[in-house]
Amino acid sequence: MGHPAFSLLIPFGVAAAVTAASCPPIERASRRLGIIDTPNERSSHTRETPRSGGIACALGVAAATIVRPPRTRGGIAARIATFALAGVGLADDKVGLPPAPRLASQIAIGALYGTAVAGRRGALIGSAVMPATVNATNFMDGINGITGATVLTWAVNHRLRHPNSPAYLTGGGMPAAAAGAALGFLPFNVPSARLFLGDSGSYLFGAAMGATLIADLTDLTDLTDPRSPGLSRVAAAHAPLLVYFADTGVTLLRRALRGENLAAAHREHVYQRIQAAGPYPHWATAISCAVTQAIASATVSNLSRRLTAHPARLTDGERYPYWISWRAPRKTTLKEPSRTTRQLHRKRSQNRIGCSNRPRF
Repeated sequence: MGHPAFSLLIPFGVAAAVTAASCPPIERASRRLGIIDTPNERSSHTRETPRSGGIACALGVAAATIVRPPRTRGGIAARIATFALAGVGLADDKVGLPPAPRLASQIAIGALYGTAVAGRRGALIGSAVMPATVNATNFMDGINGITGATVLTWAVNHRLRHPNSPAYLTGGGMPAAAAGAALGFLPFNVPSARLFLGDSGSYLFGAAMGATLIADLTDLTDLTDPRSPGLSRVAAAHAPLLVYFADTGVTLLRRALRGENLAAAHREHVYQRIQAAGPYPHWATAISCAVTQAIASATVSNLSRRLTAHPARLTDGERYPYWISWRAPRKTTLKEPSRTTRQLHRKRSQNRIGCSNRPRF
């Protein structure tokens, strides 16, 4: 187990085991305490279901943190921010918080975490990235298995695309812990849901992915150059989140243009429309979303490779960088001389040799 990848199996396995073991008692406790999700116009389910699965996932991530604690201030701050936002989600599940306090807490926690990682620059990044990631995850968590499959896809892709991320080197393996918690929760959520993540779970996973993205962005030296290999690597590592961002952004934009309340419950997301279009099981739609995220990751990785391999080449008559043409530069190779040219060169060489051997008087 000397390879660094094998060390991630420990927090992954511990998080999965603790989450799976915690789900049954938490389900019974949720029914007694009344933490139940009642179907509404946004819901894709038809019966009341406990929605405190995020507590089990938080316990799994906490256990993974104990067995492999972070070694830097940024890693510790990532855990604190993740659990703090999970607590905000749990409070919303229990008493129902208004949208303004939830958004304010997301911005504040993101800014504080960014400050702990990279000072004022990190605060600006964190105050924008954390609310976007948490809300996108919360809005998209509307059918069984979609968030668990997304977290697994994101974590595997992140490890493959960005193995030198601060989350692995000194951060204690946050993606591995989140993936383990998602895997331990999935059997209780698909194919038939006994337990929902609730806002506590969607906030937990959204904060984990957001904290990792913030750490990767603040680790870069230049965020303004799109040809930077580091920025391209980060974009490819977090490409599965593009599906969540795109669906959420387009849906909110359409509702804003129609003058509708953005905080009101609805069923206008793309995944909800797919679910309502036919008799598809929830897990099929969740798998389709995960496959789309994997395709998005491969596409972004390919574009990043092209971008970094062929930098922008602007001339007086060109308006766009060279790589947008989608054509690799032609290799300039020496042309093979013709037979006549070779004979001429050979004859000239012989004449020079003959002249040098003539006696001089």
